[in-house]
This record gives sequence, structure tokens and C-alpha cells, in this order.
Amino acid sequence: MKYQKPRGTSEILPSAFSIWQNVRYIFDKISNLFCFEKINTPTFEMAELFNRTIGEESDIVSKEMFIFQDKKGRTFALRPEATAGIVRSVVENKLLETNWNALLILQ
Repeated sequence: MKYQKPRGTSEILPSAFSIWQNVRYIFDKISNLFCFEKINTPTFEMAELFNRTIGEESDIVSKEMFIFQDKKGRTFALRPEATAGIVRSVVENKLLETNWNALLILQ
């Protein structure tokens, strides 16, 4: 068996990591100038969140999402994208009621 990274993913190897850190630093500085705030959501969410936002019959839900249950029988899914989790976080934490001008998504 040949071991390789999953299709569609990328890696930042040690030779390029310092460049990546510099890009992130510049990005942070520019976003701060425009009053963006950062948000980072979990890599998994309750599966119902995606069923509700994407639709239970979509290909993403039925074929492309990794869904699993915990010991209590709750169903979770690795997030296929960040939008649903960010909206959930904004609603749950009442972020629209604060003075935040914008959210910067760092996943």
C-alpha cells in the first residue's frame, strides 16, 4: 500500500512553514486594520446542524460527511465547511448583539 495524504488536502512542510507564518502575520495585521475579529469553531458539530442547513438528501450529507456517534448516542459530523458552525456560534454566543464589525474566519 502506498501512503499518501488524502486527495484535496495540502501540507505545509518545514521548508515552507516560516513563509506560511509570515503570510498569516501579514494577514492578521491587515485584518486588524479593518477591525476584523477572529473566530475558530470546532472541527466537528452536531450532525443535525448540517442536515438542517444543507438538507438531508444532499450529496454532502449522504456521501461526503464523516458522521459518528458518541457513547451517549449523539450524532456528530466532521465539518465539511465552516459556514454552518460559524453561524451556530454567532447565534449561540449572541455575537450580533456586540459591537463587532466583522468576523474573520480562521479554520
